[in-house]
Amino acid sequence: MTFQPSYGLHSATKQRTTNSSSSSPRRVPVLALKSSKHQISPSITSLKTSLSSTSVSQNKSRRLCTSVHAYSVTVQSLDGVSTVVEVPEGEYILAAALDAGLDMSHDCTMGTCCRCSARLLQGEVDMSAGMIDADVAARGYTLLCIATPKSDVVVQCIDEEELLKEVLDG
Repeated sequence: MTFQPSYGLHSATKQRTTNSSSSSPRRVPVLALKSSKHQISPSITSLKTSLSSTSVSQNKSRRLCTSVHAYSVTVQSLDGVSTVVEVPEGEYILAAALDAGLDMSHDCTMGTCCRCSARLLQGEVDMSAGMIDADVAARGYTLLCIATPKSDVVVQCIDEEELLKEVLDG
């Protein structure tokens, strides 16, 4: 539905007049409703944009739109199947993978049990929330429950024994 100003009689509206000091009434624009399925008038859209811009300039803390950046994370399972999961910025890889329906090995979700061990094959993750040593992380190991992507990444799930052996031998 669109609204267009009308200066004459319209089937959906009546002409409005006002009395002024002169003897004849003057015409006042009336909004006429015209039906057009699934179409938004550009003037209504620009009005909404204009109103939003005005409110933003009056209230600097309000934002017009909130966009969340997501990273593409390729997860290679223990049986060799690769699945791409979109992980929003600041979200843990394990949480996004579980939300996407992947069957992932995990337990504590705090970075202490090593059940969600993986090898980082490509990209960069932040693991500052966990307890993995920096030297082990530098060798390409990560815990998916505490890893947030900082770029598009490729991870290969591994058995927790491999990570534990790396930590003990390292």
